[in-house]
Amino acid sequence: MMKNKIITFFLFLLTFLIYSFFVLSPKSTNAVLVEGGTSGGGTSGNTKICISNYNSGTSWEVKLIYTDVSTGDTYKPRLYSGYGYCDNDFQPGTLYDSNDRLQWLTACVDPISNIKANINVSCRSYDAYNTGECKNIVGDENSISCGQAYGACGGPYDYPVPGAGSAGSYSDWAEGYGQVAFGTCPIPNDHPGLKTSASYNNFRCAYQGNVSRPDKVGCRNSCHYQDCTSGGNWREDRNSPKCDSVPGCGAPPCTAPGTPSGFSESSSCNSNDQANLAIDWSNVTGANSYDIRWGPSSTNLNSGILDTGGTSAYTIPASQVNNNTTYYYQARATKTCGGGTNGSWSSVQSGTTRSCVTATNTPTPVPSTRDLVVSGFTFPGGNVGSSVNPTVRIRNQGNTDITGSFDVRVRSKQNGSGNNRTVTITADMAGGQERDISSNFTGMTLPVTAGNYTADATVDSGSDISESNESNNTATDAYSTTEALSSIYVNAYNDPTGNCSGTTRVAGARVSMDGGQSQSVAATNPGYTYSNVSAGTHTLNLTPPTNYNLASCSSNPKSRTVPPNATVNYYVQQDPPECTSLTTSRSSVNPGQNATLTVNGCPANVNYTWYTPGPGTFSGQSNNTIVWNSPNPYYTDTYAYPSVMVCFSGGGSCSAYALSNGSATSNPPLQGIHIVPLFSVTGNLFEDVANSQSKGAQSNFAGSFTITRNPAVGAVTTYQDARVPNYRIDNLTPGSYTVSLNPVPSGYSVTYPLNGPPPSFNITVGAGCSENSLDASCDVNGNINGLNFGVTNVSPWIQAEGSDIRAFSGSFINQIPPGAPSCGSFSNLDNATSGTPGLIFSSGSQDHQSGAVSSKNWKVTGSSYDCSGSKTTYSYIKNIVTNNGITPQSLPGCVSSGNDVNCNTASWGSLANGVYEVNVPNGTVNINGSGYTFPTGKDYVILVNGKIKINEEIHVPNTSTATFASTNDLTIAGSIGVPSPFTSKATNLEGWYTTQGRVILENTNSCPTASPRLNVGGAIVACGGFTNERNLCGGNAQCPSFYIKERVDFILNAPEFLMPTRRVYQEVAP
Repeated sequence: MMKNKIITFFLFLLTFLIYSFFVLSPKSTNAVLVEGGTSGGGTSGNTKICISNYNSGTSWEVKLIYTDVSTGDTYKPRLYSGYGYCDNDFQPGTLYDSNDRLQWLTACVDPISNIKANINVSCRSYDAYNTGECKNIVGDENSISCGQAYGACGGPYDYPVPGAGSAGSYSDWAEGYGQVAFGTCPIPNDHPGLKTSASYNNFRCAYQGNVSRPDKVGCRNSCHYQDCTSGGNWREDRNSPKCDSVPGCGAPPCTAPGTPSGFSESSSCNSNDQANLAIDWSNVTGANSYDIRWGPSSTNLNSGILDTGGTSAYTIPASQVNNNTTYYYQARATKTCGGGTNGSWSSVQSGTTRSCVTATNTPTPVPSTRDLVVSGFTFPGGNVGSSVNPTVRIRNQGNTDITGSFDVRVRSKQNGSGNNRTVTITADMAGGQERDISSNFTGMTLPVTAGNYTADATVDSGSDISESNESNNTATDAYSTTEALSSIYVNAYNDPTGNCSGTTRVAGARVSMDGGQSQSVAATNPGYTYSNVSAGTHTLNLTPPTNYNLASCSSNPKSRTVPPNATVNYYVQQDPPECTSLTTSRSSVNPGQNATLTVNGCPANVNYTWYTPGPGTFSGQSNNTIVWNSPNPYYTDTYAYPSVMVCFSGGGSCSAYALSNGSATSNPPLQGIHIVPLFSVTGNLFEDVANSQSKGAQSNFAGSFTITRNPAVGAVTTYQDARVPNYRIDNLTPGSYTVSLNPVPSGYSVTYPLNGPPPSFNITVGAGCSENSLDASCDVNGNINGLNFGVTNVSPWIQAEGSDIRAFSGSFINQIPPGAPSCGSFSNLDNATSGTPGLIFSSGSQDHQSGAVSSKNWKVTGSSYDCSGSKTTYSYIKNIVTNNGITPQSLPGCVSSGNDVNCNTASWGSLANGVYEVNVPNGTVNINGSGYTFPTGKDYVILVNGKIKINEEIHVPNTSTATFASTNDLTIAGSIGVPSPFTSKATNLEGWYTTQGRVILENTNSCPTASPRLNVGGAIVACGGFTNERNLCGGNAQCPSFYIKERVDFILNAPEFLMPTRRVYQEVAP
């Protein structure tokens, strides 16, 4: 029978286990010795002891051990989450007496602790029964010894459990039973994992399913605490207080709370007509309580500091203030973290008590006043460049309402050079009214330079309100700005594998920040700490320890932006084997060529592995020498970067070498083997008889010719036969060239390209292949085909019928094409009426190429002529008109346009007979219309002092004459003429046309589009030269582009003042 004191103690034990051990603490305790209690005492009625487990997801072993009798019961219930274990054998009054002791034993298990067992240490039992006591414990599982069940991994001075051997030796018990970790709680830096063995559980430091390898344990120099779950997995408690001792961890510093703002005041009267002053302000984040101090003036606040508790309000009792009096006050926030800290006092605020007058009192008249003041102003400080929210309160401390708008201005600097903001207040303010307008000034920016500053707030800054006191509108507040400071932690890890997974820190590296002095990096955690680092982005550069280099996965330098605090981890490797150089027998090759590579100066006992990034292959490998073959064919201008990896034969670090200016390097290659591809250009020199500028089906030139290229790279081949193409340029390196026909074959002119001399194409072969030719194209490899030159021995030419042709100076060259042209092979045809041709005069030689002068071959050479004295010039005719007393008329339908005059022949109608004149000495008279025919039986002389351009066909009947004479150039528009057939002789322009300048036959088309053939009936005199721009292109081979036929009737019908002597016309041979 157990004694009452034992029963009483069992009740105490049960209460302790359920409500203290399992509920209040997640940890187990050391072994607890329990005894005492009296039978029949206050504990009578207990029938059993129940043990509960409130640790979610965790099970462990618990024993209640009766120790003073040889037959003591031993129980080992396994407790799961959500239920407990009850044992009836321990109920009072059954088996136990006053000599019995009950002991509570449990595994030391903490669901959030971090346990790491080391199989190379011995084990002992911590605060459990020693082996001597254990021998008397028997029970349901008497095959389990104390040492196995309650052994804990310890240090080298642990005394052994049974079978463990001498102190500090390897523990067979710990190894054989899963390195159990029981006993003392807490066990720092341990990491339990659960392993099931037979019918009971032992705790083990390992991942689930990986019972052979302990896991990393503890805080591991981070703020994250790791432990095992009951299933053997591991988990992490971020920012655990268990890691507070780790640098950079622990509770954040206790920072001061902010400054109160948003103040307001009110006043009320008690039954004795005494007013109080109630003060209220906005809550401050992080504040636990507030202090306030007040007084009769802003410089005389009472020295006592009143604690308002956690309330952001305080009322000054009526017994301490006078009615209708202004009082001043300040408030600050306080915080209880650490040893407690106080915030800054607010700026001085003010409030006025009421005037408590009973209804029977007669008020004393008060003068009408308006007075705006800044009644409260704070401008918080902080980190440079950050945003703050000033508090601004304004008050009309006069007794008269203020109506109308006014401005309030806040400046972060009194000199106005900072962040300024002005707002307009539009609401009326009654006398004595106060208003908080802080919301208008949120987000103002602090200066970007740390220092002390004074901000100001001004009410009625624009002087919009007439006040009784204009000198009290501004309030100021001093504040400071500081740099935000942080820490940067630097570590250097040995990383043998080069994949930035190393975990062992090394000493000897040096680190510099932002180019400053280098600092030594130790093997500690962290290796080096930069403290008080200003806010911003900082660059750190590490110099590895001697005989180390940075792992390729670890960048350097590294940038970090603070705040918050930052960590920089570098990974280094021991230096690999060193060679002196990697050399090549050729630095530049063409497709199909090869080069011999040699890595020089390597140590013994190394292996070589060659790599071919990019084009090319290896052959003939022989240790440190290998032959590299370039690809063939190959059309890409590129570099090949063959490289070699040199490794010690026994493994470990390797060195990679690539071609880089002829020296060894482990960096990416800067120089490889240049593969210079070769390209070709093909084309034709063809006879462009059609003047189409495109070869098409036209034949190639069969004679000898020369094609040049600049620069003179490669080889040119030409063929003097019918093959296509008939020239090619081979072995061109990539780049730009000028390909020319030089010289042009004798007797030929170039039809394409129309540049030079010499005629040329600008091309690029290889990458970016380009050409500027009609027929040419680039193939997919960058070669050019169809770069064709066109030449012809057929040019535009002219022809007369019956009229004389006179070249006033120089030779007469008229290149009539070979064969039998449809329009005749003569420069001057026989007149259809007289049957004779005209004469061709020239001061130099005459060349009619494949044609002839005329059927009579009438020509005169060596005959000069002074055109200025011709009786057909403007000056001569103008003089005759003046001498005959003729007054020239204004030509109708003419309108000035700047320097020019536009004459529309549609306005001429039946133009009156006579002389007409237009003066445009600096311009041009444009004859426009849809075609004009002069009236019959009339003579017309049109004088133009300037240039003249004819833009329409003009016809003159046989009974009339028309003479156009100008002082400057006469141009005939390119649209006038016969577009087809080119054999047509239908005249487009009739009359006499004479100019002291040039005659220009304009061309508006370009081959292969032919110009219209111009046919003139009459005469053309050009003292300044004759320019024929007309080109019939392929039609040149048959017909002239300009044709002129005499009009004898013009001579017979000319005005008398132009013909003082009547002549009979007859053409005779010289």
